[in-house]
Amino acid sequence: MKEKFKNRLYIEKWPHSPDKTAYFQSLFLHPSIQGQGWGPKLSEKCIDVLKKLGAKSIICHSWVQSPGNSSLKYLNKMGFLSIQEHLKYWSHIDYDCPVCGNPCSCTALEMVYHLSDK
Repeated sequence: MKEKFKNRLYIEKWPHSPDKTAYFQSLFLHPSIQGQGWGPKLSEKCIDVLKKLGAKSIICHSWVQSPGNSSLKYLNKMGFLSIQEHLKYWSHIDYDCPVCGNPCSCTALEMVYHLSDK
C-alpha cells in the first residue's frame, strides 16, 4: 500500500487485513447510458472478480457532495456500509472538483463491503 495513503485510511476499522482487502476506486458512466442498469452490472462483475482473486472485503470512498448524494445512495444499495468520514479527503490531489474547485475540500465517507458474508 502506498505510504501517502496509509494515513488517509482507517485500516483498524477494516474487517480484514489490507492483504485481504480490495479497493473499489471509481465507476463513471456516460449520461446517455445512466439509469439503464449498467452501474450495478459492472459493479457486480468487479465484485465477482475480486472474490475470485481472494479478497475478503472491499473498501471505497463515497463522495459526500455528489449531486443528490448519489454516490452514497448507490454504494448503500450495493451493500457497502459506512466506516469513517474524512474531511477534505481529496485536497492533496491536483484535481478540479466540479463542486469546490482546486484544491478539493469535499468530504469522503470510507465504506466497506463484506465479501465473506456473501
